[in-house]
Amino acid sequence: MKRLAELLGDLAQAPHANARMRQLSDYFENASDDLGWSVAWLTNALSPPRQSPTKLRKMAEERVDPELFRLSAAAIGDIGETVALIWPGAGDLPVQVVAAGDAKLADLLDQLDAVARVALIRLIAGRKIKGVKATEVHQALAARFDVDAGLIAGALIQENPPYTNLFEWLTNEGPAPNWVPPRPPSLPRLPKSPRPPFSAWKLPEGVSVSVENGRAFSDDGVELKLKVGAPDGWGFFHDGEVFNVTATPPLDDPLESHDQGQALLIRSGDTDDWSIWPAASHTIICPVTFIEIGRGVNVTLGIAVSGEVAPLIKLATPEATKVSAFARKAVIDKFGPVRQVGPGLWAELSYEAISPAPRRKIGVALKGAEINHLIWKDGPATPDLSEIT
Repeated sequence: MKRLAELLGDLAQAPHANARMRQLSDYFENASDDLGWSVAWLTNALSPPRQSPTKLRKMAEERVDPELFRLSAAAIGDIGETVALIWPGAGDLPVQVVAAGDAKLADLLDQLDAVARVALIRLIAGRKIKGVKATEVHQALAARFDVDAGLIAGALIQENPPYTNLFEWLTNEGPAPNWVPPRPPSLPRLPKSPRPPFSAWKLPEGVSVSVENGRAFSDDGVELKLKVGAPDGWGFFHDGEVFNVTATPPLDDPLESHDQGQALLIRSGDTDDWSIWPAASHTIICPVTFIEIGRGVNVTLGIAVSGEVAPLIKLATPEATKVSAFARKAVIDKFGPVRQVGPGLWAELSYEAISPAPRRKIGVALKGAEINHLIWKDGPATPDLSEIT
C-alpha cells in the first residue's frame, strides 16, 4: 500500500504526461496480486462508505489528545489530513486489504504509515485521484502486458474490481476475454432536411457529440450529461462540472445556418428523438507525414504547396496501435514525441467547410474535419491546395 500511496503523490506532482506514463509503467512492472485493486484505485472505480469529518475527528480524539488535535487541525486546515498525519501507528498492508473495505477503518489506520493513511482518508472522503487520467492508466497497463489499450478499457468497464478475469488472462492463467473497446453510441445523421416540426441548435465548436436515449457522449467516449429545455437551450455537464454550454433558444432559421456550413443538433418536435444534421462534407486523400505518440496517437496529413508538402491538419487517428507500429518502422526523423515518417500510409479525410487562416503556411483551415479511414498501401499523388479550395 505504501508504494501505491507514493505513486499517487508522484502522479499529482508530475509535470507532464510522459512523466506520469513512466511512473505508471514503473509501478505496473512489478505485477502482484494487488494490481487489480491498484488499477481500481487509480481509475476512481472504488466506492467505499463515506466517512464524515465529524466521525473522523471523533475517531482521532480517541487516540490522541483532543486539544492537540484541535490545534493540529487549525494549522493543517483539513480534518481528514489531520487525522492521517496525527494518527499513531506505522507499517504497511497489501492494497487488497485496504481497498476491499472489509476491515474497520481504525484498524487499517493503525497498520499504515502517514503517506498511506493520507491516501486512504482521501479515498473514503470521496476525493478523486488527481494528476492522472483513466486513459493513461489503460495505456500503461496495455504497454506492460503488450495488449490493446481499448481492450483494457472495455474490460474495466464490464468487470468489477479487482478485475479477476482480466488479470488472469493478462498473466496467462485464464482464457482470452470477449470484451470489446467501449464506443460511443452512434447518433443518426440526416442525409436530407429533417421533417417539421423540429428544433435545431448549433453544435459547439470543436466538440463532437453523439446522443442516444437521452445520454450524450463526447467523441472520445466520455459520457456527458445533456441538459435540454426550451427556451433555456442546452448544455453538457460531466462529473458535476460544466463541460460546454450553449444556453440559447432554438435557431430561428436552421435552414439558413445549415446552408452556411453549420452542423446542427436536431430535436424532433417535443420528443427525445435526436439526430445530427451534418453540413455538406467533402473528402480528400492525403499522406500521413508526421505521427505524434503521447496520451493518444495523432497524425499530421500533408498537402502540396509550391512544390513542397506542407502540414494540412493534425487529427487523432483510428487504429492507433497499428499506426504506432508504422511510426517505428517508417521513421525518417524525430522531434521529441513527433516522428516524421516516409510513404506508406494515407488517410481519407472528410471536412465540412474551409476558412481563411493567414498565419498558417497553406493559408486555410478545415472545419469539421475527421479521418474516415486509413489506407495501408500506396495512395494517390499528394493533393495540392486547389483540390480543397
